[in-house]
Amino acid sequence: MSTADFRAAVIARSAEGSANLGLLGNADTNWQDEVLRTTVSSDYNLSVGGTTGNLPYRVSLSYTNSNGIIKTSKMDRVVAGFNLNPKFFNDHLQVNANVKGYYLRNQFGNEGAVYNAISYNPTQPVYTNYALAGGDSGMQYLYNGYYQHTQAKSKQGQDGLGFMSNADINPVSNLMERNNYANVYRSNGNLQLDYSFHFLPELHANLNLGYDVSKTNEANIVAPNSGISWKDGYEQYGGGYRKDTYQFKSNTLLDFYLNYKKDFDAIHSGLDVTAGYSWQRFYEENHNAGDVPTTGLTSSV
Repeated sequence: MSTADFRAAVIARSAEGSANLGLLGNADTNWQDEVLRTTVSSDYNLSVGGTTGNLPYRVSLSYTNSNGIIKTSKMDRVVAGFNLNPKFFNDHLQVNANVKGYYLRNQFGNEGAVYNAISYNPTQPVYTNYALAGGDSGMQYLYNGYYQHTQAKSKQGQDGLGFMSNADINPVSNLMERNNYANVYRSNGNLQLDYSFHFLPELHANLNLGYDVSKTNEANIVAPNSGISWKDGYEQYGGGYRKDTYQFKSNTLLDFYLNYKKDFDAIHSGLDVTAGYSWQRFYEENHNAGDVPTTGLTSSV
C-alpha cells in the first residue's frame, strides 16, 4: 500500500473516535527509503615482484571498501603481504617464507531496522520533538527528537510513557542510535625449509612453521534517551548502554619430517619412506564488559 491507501484502509475499517484513528498522522514516510540505500564499493590491489641479489620477492597491498545497503553498514579492509622464495647451496635448500597482515573495520547496520521499516506506520514522520524542560541547553527532547509510538508500561510501580512494551522502534532511530562496530587485527605467516642432503639427494628434510593470530575489539553502543534504551527488557530507564567484547585467537603449527624417495629402474620399483613429527596448538581468549549504563534523562515522563 501507498501511504494514502494505508490511511484510507484504516479509516474505512475503524469506528469514529477509535484508537486506530488516533494513531494516524499527517506525514507520508517511506521507511524503507529512510534505512536502505544504493551503494558503490571499491577494491584496489597493488603487487610488486622481482629479485634482489639471490632473493626473489613479492610484495602486495590491497584495500577494500564495501558499503552495505543498510545505512551505517560498511566494511573497510587493508591487507599487506610479503613473500620470499630463495634457493641456497646449489638449490639443495629451498626456502619459502610469507607473511600477511590484515586490518578490518566492520560497521554493523542494525538489521532489525529493515523489519521495522516494512511494518512501521507510514503516516508518521521520522522526527517529532517531544519537548521536555531541563538540561544544559534549557530543553531536552524525548527519544532525541525521533517520532516514537509508545505504549504505557508500569515498571516497579512507576508509570510513564517512556517505558514501551510491544511498541516497535522508529526504524531510523533503531538504525542511527545504535553504534555497533568491530576492529579486527590479524596476521598469518608460514616458513617452509626443504633441504636435500648433499651426500644423499634422495633424502629430504622438511621443516614447516606457521602461525595465525587475530584480535577483535567489538563495541555495541546505544544512545541515551533513544527509543531502544526505553524499550521494555533493557532495564535502562532511558539511559543508554555500552557493551564491549574482546577476543584473541591463535593457531600455531610445527611440522618436521624426513622423506626418502628413490626409484629402482632395474626392478621397476621404488621406495618412498616418510617419518616425522607434527605439533599444533589452538588458543582462544574472550572477555566481555557487561552493559555499562550511560547518562539518560532525569526528567520524569
